[in-house]
Amino acid sequence: MALPLPIEVIENILGNLSANELFYVSTICKAWNKSVSRLLYRFVDIYTTRQYRAFIHGLKSHSDRVVPKMEKNGHQVRHLILHTCNIMLSASQVKTLKNLCPMINEFDYAPHVPITDEHLCYFMPGWDHLTTLPSWHEDKHKNWIPKLGGQLTHIYCFIEELAFLPSFINSTPLFPCLVDLKLSLHYVGPPISVSWMEMLDDQCPALTSLDMEFMSYDIGSGTMGDWKPAENLRTLRWRIDSLVDYIWYTYLSRKYPNVRELELQIGVDDFFEDFPSPNDQEKKELMRIAHKDSIFNMVTNFQQLTSFKIIVESKQRSYRKWYPFVELASWLGTPAAIHIKKLFWRTDIFQSGFSIPWTYAAEESDDEDANEGDSGHTMVAVDDLDPLGNINALEELAYDVPIQLPGSMTKLCAGTLVLENLTSLELFFSRKYKDPNTWEHLDMNMLLHGCPHLKTLGLAGVNSAVEGVSPQHSQQGMDQPQKHQRIHSRLTHLRLHHAIINDDDYLTDMLKRCPNVTKLKLYDCRIYQRHTLERQQTQQTQPDNNDKRPTIRAYTIDIPDHCLSLVDIRALRLMNFADAPRGYLFDTLQLVRLIRPENLARTTYQKDNIGVLDQNENNRYMVQLSCRYADKVIFDVNASFGDSLYHEY
Repeated sequence: MALPLPIEVIENILGNLSANELFYVSTICKAWNKSVSRLLYRFVDIYTTRQYRAFIHGLKSHSDRVVPKMEKNGHQVRHLILHTCNIMLSASQVKTLKNLCPMINEFDYAPHVPITDEHLCYFMPGWDHLTTLPSWHEDKHKNWIPKLGGQLTHIYCFIEELAFLPSFINSTPLFPCLVDLKLSLHYVGPPISVSWMEMLDDQCPALTSLDMEFMSYDIGSGTMGDWKPAENLRTLRWRIDSLVDYIWYTYLSRKYPNVRELELQIGVDDFFEDFPSPNDQEKKELMRIAHKDSIFNMVTNFQQLTSFKIIVESKQRSYRKWYPFVELASWLGTPAAIHIKKLFWRTDIFQSGFSIPWTYAAEESDDEDANEGDSGHTMVAVDDLDPLGNINALEELAYDVPIQLPGSMTKLCAGTLVLENLTSLELFFSRKYKDPNTWEHLDMNMLLHGCPHLKTLGLAGVNSAVEGVSPQHSQQGMDQPQKHQRIHSRLTHLRLHHAIINDDDYLTDMLKRCPNVTKLKLYDCRIYQRHTLERQQTQQTQPDNNDKRPTIRAYTIDIPDHCLSLVDIRALRLMNFADAPRGYLFDTLQLVRLIRPENLARTTYQKDNIGVLDQNENNRYMVQLSCRYADKVIFDVNASFGDSLYHEY
C-alpha cells in the first residue's frame, strides 16, 4: 500500500497553482482543504473598502462555524496589505481584526498608499506574532517600538522614534531579530552622528538591510572615532538630498564592508546652487571635485558589490556637476566591476534619460547652469557615458537608453548581440527629443532573441512594431527585417509603459509567442488603429440605421490558452488620426471585459466616457481580454498616470 505524501510536499506542489486552480483542488480532494486554506489566506491583498468588509465578514462567519482554532481561516493569515487609503480603521476595528487574525505577521498599507493622521492608531497589546512595524502606528507615547522591539524583524520609522536609544541601557540588544531598518531623516529631526550609528549597530546585531531615506544639510558632522565594522549588513540604500559631510562616504564604505546591494537615490532640486557656500568659485569647484571623489571612492570600495542602483529624481541640471556619473559609467565597464551582476541605471528619466548630459563652460555662471538655456553647453560623447562595458556578465539590467544608442545597446536592439546570462531587462527610452537618429521602432522579438533566458521584460517610451527598425539600421542596409516566429518560452512577465502599439494584433501575436507569460502590465500605452476597431458585439449583421444601440469599439487581446496571475491595465488609449492635420484623437478605453471560457463567466466594468474627446453617446470603448483565466485584474480608469482607482475582479 502506497504511503500518503507528507503535508509539506503537498503544500509545496499546491503552492505552484493559481488561486483559481486551488479552488478547484479543494472541491475534488477535501483532505487538502487545510492546505488550500493556508495557501489562500497566507497573503491577502485588499483593494477596496467593499472587499475589506467582505473579508472581515467571511472571517467572522467561518470563525463561528469552525471549532478548532488552528483550522479557522483567520489563523492562516500572515500578511494583510491594504492598497487603498479609503480604508481607515478605528481602534475597535483594529482590535477586531487582531482577534480574527491572531497569527498575523504583517498588517500594513502598500508603500504607494499615502498615510495621514486619520490612519494612525495607538498601541494595544496582543500583537504576539507581529514582525513588521506598521506604517499606521502612532507612537506618541513611545509604546510600539519598546514593547514590540524584541520580536520585530522590519521597522520603518522616523529617527525621532529612536531618539531614546542613547539613554537605553540594557545588557541585551533591544532589536535582536531586526533585519530590515528604514529610517526617515528630515530637517526637524535630531542630528545623526557616527556615534549614534555605532550605538544603533549595538542594538541591531542581526541587521542586514539599512535604508536612510533623507539626509539634510546639517546632518553628518562627526569623526570616525571608535568604530567597528558591521559585517552582517548586505543591503544599503541612501537617499542623498543635499550636501553632507564627506566623512559619511568614507564611514559607510568602511563600516559595512560586506555590502552586496547598493542603492543611491538623488532627489536634489535647486539645493546645490543655493546652499551656504563661499562666493569664491575656485573654492566651490574644489568642493565639487571633493564631493564627486568621495562618492566614487565609496562605491568602488565595496569589493563584494553584486547589485548597484543609481536613481535620479531631480529635474534640475545643477546636480550633474556634483556626482560622478561619467566616472562611474567608465568604472562599470572595467574588469574591476565584473562582480556586479545587477545594474539599475536611472540617471535622469524626467529630462533626457541621460541622453544629453552637459559639461558646463568655465566662464558660465552658476545661475546660468541652474536655469534654462541649452546654447553654449558642450555635450559629452555617448561612449564616455556607457555603463554597459560588462553587459555580458549582467543578470539584471534596468537602463535609461540614450538618444544615440551605445554600441552594445545598438547590437542588442538589432538582435545581433546574444546575452546568455540576462534574466531581467528594463529599457527606458526618452521620447522628449525629436532627433533623426532616435530609436523610432523596436521589435520585441529581436530583444527576446538576443536574451534567450529572459524572464522579465519591461519597455518604456518605445514605438513597438512587428517590422520596426531604427533609422540607424535603415542607413546600414537593414531595411527588410524578417518576421520572427520563434517561441519565447522563458518570458513570464511583460510590462509596457508609455508605449505606442502600431498594430491591432501586435500584443496578441506577441503573447502567443510567449506562452508562459503570467503577468501582463500595460501602463499609459497608446494603440494606433491600423485596422478598423469598430466591431459589433451584439450582432453579426449590419445594424439597422434606426438601431440606437451603442457602437462598441474594441481592442482585443486574444490569448485563450494563457493562465494569467495578474493583468494590470492603466490609462490605455486608442489613437486615431483626426481630420485635423496637426494631431491625434485619443479615446480613453473606459471598459474592461474579462472572458474565462472554461466556465463562461464574464466580469465587466463600465464607466461613463469621462474626458473622451469624442462626446458621441453612442460610442463605447472596450478592452477585451480572452484568456483561460486571470487571478487578478486591475484596471485604472484615470486618463492620467497618477492616482489610481483599482477595480478588482
